[in-house]
Amino acid sequence: ITGAHKLGADWWPWGDFHAVYYVLMLTNWRRYEGIAWLAMVVPFTQLATIVTLIFEITWFMVPLALVYRASRTRPGQLRSLSNRLDLRTIYVLVGSGMHLSIWLTLNVGSFSAVTVALYTCLFHHDEYVALWKRLSWGRR
Repeated sequence: ITGAHKLGADWWPWGDFHAVYYVLMLTNWRRYEGIAWLAMVVPFTQLATIVTLIFEITWFMVPLALVYRASRTRPGQLRSLSNRLDLRTIYVLVGSGMHLSIWLTLNVGSFSAVTVALYTCLFHHDEYVALWKRLSWGRR
């Protein structure tokens, strides 16, 4: 639903994708003073705005990927593609990077930590066990 809240012009091309830049300039949200240097990296903040917007608007694909994963034996090209790409991992990596950036730059309480913790629920216990075995295999 957070994607639906991105209706302000600053999130879109007609607002020059300045939403992240403007949030970083708000003194009540930013974690550190003296970040005027952000004016020099506006293209980076514009990219961050675009990535955030796309991430949140397309988040519906994650629950869909979970359904596709649970029904992987059923036919369908979209289901097959989703299972091959493992959209969950892509979204967890992008989301973790976004929330790490938020945690480093903004005062939003436990928001980032809680969100990243929730990402762990996207994977089954058996997948964690298999990953652990793969990672610890080289140590034996």
